[in-house]
Amino acid sequence: MHRKTRPGHSLSSLDGIAELDLEAPVDSSATEALFILRGQDVSAKLTKSALQLTHQDGCCSWTREDLTVPFSEIFMAAKREARGKHKASWWACGSMLCRRRKPAHAVVIHTFQRDKRRPCKWRPLRLTLYSENADLVSQWASDISDAVRVASSRPQSLLVFINPFGGNRQAAQIWQSVAPIFQLTGTKCEVVETQWAMHARETVERLSTEDLQRQDGIIAVGGDGLFQEVLNAVLTVRARADDSQALAAARLRLGHIPAGSTDAVAFSINGTRSAFTAAAHIALGDRVGLDVMRVDSPGELPCFSVCYAAYGYMADLVRSSESMRCLGSLRYGLAGAANLLRGRSYHAKIHYLPSSSRSQGLECQSSCAVCAAAEEQDNSGLPSFSRPSPSAHSHSHASHWQQADGSYKSIMVIVSPCRSDMSPAGLSRYSHLSDGRLTLVLVKRCSVLQYLRFMATIPYTGVRAGPFAELIDAKAVEILPEGEQSCWNIDGELHTGSIKAQVHRCLVDVFSRGIETR
Repeated sequence: MHRKTRPGHSLSSLDGIAELDLEAPVDSSATEALFILRGQDVSAKLTKSALQLTHQDGCCSWTREDLTVPFSEIFMAAKREARGKHKASWWACGSMLCRRRKPAHAVVIHTFQRDKRRPCKWRPLRLTLYSENADLVSQWASDISDAVRVASSRPQSLLVFINPFGGNRQAAQIWQSVAPIFQLTGTKCEVVETQWAMHARETVERLSTEDLQRQDGIIAVGGDGLFQEVLNAVLTVRARADDSQALAAARLRLGHIPAGSTDAVAFSINGTRSAFTAAAHIALGDRVGLDVMRVDSPGELPCFSVCYAAYGYMADLVRSSESMRCLGSLRYGLAGAANLLRGRSYHAKIHYLPSSSRSQGLECQSSCAVCAAAEEQDNSGLPSFSRPSPSAHSHSHASHWQQADGSYKSIMVIVSPCRSDMSPAGLSRYSHLSDGRLTLVLVKRCSVLQYLRFMATIPYTGVRAGPFAELIDAKAVEILPEGEQSCWNIDGELHTGSIKAQVHRCLVDVFSRGIETR
């Protein structure tokens, strides 16, 4: 919702929802009318794309703002009949009190407001328009509802997985807090609470073609691990020989309502860990393409990631922290310090296929120019996907591949910004959601102090190139460890041995519009 100045509002009986009361005179047209907002005259107008509320001259009009509410950002509009006997109500008007009686009829509009400092973070907002004219109220509620229905492609049915064991074990409560949003939009939600590891993946892989066609999307309420589980399941179904089942899976959008420890997926696509914001993007039917990194290891089925794969320090940290689970989140700090002091480095040979360099200084955001430019260069639409053959990563254009080898403190292959509370700007600040590039990070052998300095800058700037750190834009990477080996941390899952990774541009659609900056 777009605003000109700071709103005046009071809190309703529903926690976190601001309610603005508007009273309408009887004489109004169906598309434009005068209302009264807390003692002030307001002109309300329905345009082709939005509801506009404009304040008229009044005793204290300087204290209020004009509002434009796009139909695509309205969850629901409905007529409400007041109950019981109506008494006069008081509105604060600057230093005065304006006394007006609330009429019996009202149009209630459920929408949201953007945080002033962080526009990507949304909060629920309810606008209530009062009138004595019941026919007018009915007409406005109907007209707004009709406009909302054609404004966007909203999901009608969703399959929702809740992981009650992840993060702080608050996923069920978080779902209960956002479920009313889907009730407002009339979205049917089939909820499954996971009971064991890979429960969500097994459920999705068993869905019939009819089951897949019945859903418009699959939602993960939990941490990044649950989202990755759903992602891998959907892509596994898409790789099957059954064309009808693969097509049904390909049309599904994925969503992440954050309820984990880091929630890098939700943070990266929406710019915030706000559960309401994530749920609102889903309910409103927002859509953005998301790059996916496919990782192949010898003798294993491929796995898919929308965050990163890390070798060396970052993987050693996760592996050693497994024995400290009783310490909760403290285990990461202790494991990190212990591995830092060990100062291990690992030898590896690296082959990579360079991509065109991305423009530095341009962070991914809503209506991203970098992602749009990548789409223009790749007009093939949604990438086809099938189970990779043994030669899927063969160097068929060997002259284009480049090689590096040495002893490395850390190796990372990053496919998205990977934002989190620890690094709000992102692990890879200038990575994008759908530009078809990987960021290969090579941190050479260095002293403990040098590596500590490198790590200390990540929360503020993300990974940066330096005397012992190299950043390479690539389309595909092959990494062959030699000698003493670390392991791979691929979105929290540990793997061993060599890997081959490549990016699939816009392989899946997610419920998001990118990060709003204004």
